[in-house]
Amino acid sequence: MNTVICEIKSSGPYLKSVSYIINKECSAKIIRHKWLDGDFEDPNNFRTWKNQYELIDLGEFKLKKDDLIDIRDKWADSAVMKPLIIGNVEKEGYGSDKYYITFDKENCYSIVNDYFADR
Repeated sequence: MNTVICEIKSSGPYLKSVSYIINKECSAKIIRHKWLDGDFEDPNNFRTWKNQYELIDLGEFKLKKDDLIDIRDKWADSAVMKPLIIGNVEKEGYGSDKYYITFDKENCYSIVNDYFADR
């Protein structure tokens, strides 16, 4: 089994989205890491920031060829919900959430990287 992450990564004004397109029928178990907050392990070192997440089991999903696992409204401002889209199913989500996806088959998806500069 192969586990991947669907998320929006931030690097200053640059955003990168990692999502997946399904190449053949498969199943995927998805665990949402819902962002709660974060804190510095060492207040004097900004590199020690650690996010805090609540783990939510979204369940197992049957996927078919050309289904997409992606984050809707990913480039919208922070006030807009950013739900996870799994084929034709939508689940609540925010831009700082991460989704750990475990596929039951090897080579059943392709990675889709999207980029956005927020200037």
